[in-house]
Amino acid sequence: MLKLPYISILTSISIIVVFLSSCSSVKRFDDAVRIKKEHQTKYEERSGEYKQDGRTLKGTVVEILILPRKNFPEFSDTIIVFLPEGAKNSKENYQKIPFLEIDRVAQLTLSENKFGNINIFENYNVTAGIRQLRSVPVRNFNFNECDCLPLDIDLSIDLPGFQCPEREYAPFFFEARGVLSSYTTSFRGTEAGSIGYGLEAATGVRFGGLNEWGAGIAYGSPIVSKNSFTGVDINAQPILLHLRYQMSKNAVNILGLCMKPFAYGQVGASIDEVSLNLFKLNFAPSNCSSCNQLIQELQASGQLPEVDFSLPITYGMGVGVEIPIMEALDLGIDLGWRSLSYGELVPPSIVAGFNNVPSMNRLNTFRLRFGLTF
Repeated sequence: MLKLPYISILTSISIIVVFLSSCSSVKRFDDAVRIKKEHQTKYEERSGEYKQDGRTLKGTVVEILILPRKNFPEFSDTIIVFLPEGAKNSKENYQKIPFLEIDRVAQLTLSENKFGNINIFENYNVTAGIRQLRSVPVRNFNFNECDCLPLDIDLSIDLPGFQCPEREYAPFFFEARGVLSSYTTSFRGTEAGSIGYGLEAATGVRFGGLNEWGAGIAYGSPIVSKNSFTGVDINAQPILLHLRYQMSKNAVNILGLCMKPFAYGQVGASIDEVSLNLFKLNFAPSNCSSCNQLIQELQASGQLPEVDFSLPITYGMGVGVEIPIMEALDLGIDLGWRSLSYGELVPPSIVAGFNNVPSMNRLNTFRLRFGLTF
């Protein structure tokens, strides 16, 4: 049965997966938006990616936005967010069409919805004279129900959250994160779930054509675990090589949310005395001392089944999103996993009376990080 810390982490994973999946793409439709004749010339622009007929636009009506005016919040404007057929799902391809510039679907025998049917659009292709209709989402930034037709359009409106800030990158990066960790410790066959809180920082250089890569070093708060032989608390403190990759330099605007998916990987080792002794034991010649030679012979013959002389290598990875909030600053959240390795002292009774014999222990942790990226 899963322990409580794992259940809480799995719940967080589910929430983030749903969040990412809902923001990662726009479902395409074959909608028709009919433009009034007096406005059609402004929609006849050609692009290297797509072409469109200025009188009848073909593509996907993403949503309807009902927005209060900047200087007159008691009045509202209505705008259609439209993605042309064949255009990539990126912010520069979204069109903001004032509702009063379109011809609404011809009057049909339909019961009006609470938006006065302003969110009803027809399919571009009409088969056998039968129209297919679709209702699209409506976002009302007045935070109340809208039962009225749209008012006049002010083309100078800035859509809340619609334009993503342009990001300027220095040749280096710096991450500062708060970390919530969930893991299970063991002592003499008894396991216990634990939750850890801490901080982590990573810094390094950016490279790549769009500065999409970063490489550096990560260091953070230690994880409190236990010596599996004695039950004594151990502060496992790793220092890690940190490699990160983000999908693009600037954020992508998806349904009004600006974000950049990214991933990271880490590898390194704990830097405490016992862990360092494990490295010495592995890289020193087996015949350099009678102690080393004897305990390695005992371990090779299976007489020390509880002792592990493996290298204490720590590694991990994670994925998340970064949301630009300033030209030089992102807000980041990510979910990751780390296999934390560290050394622990073995009691003399287990290793033929020798003192200070190290053994490797490993702790698998789920990690939720939240913080800033410069």
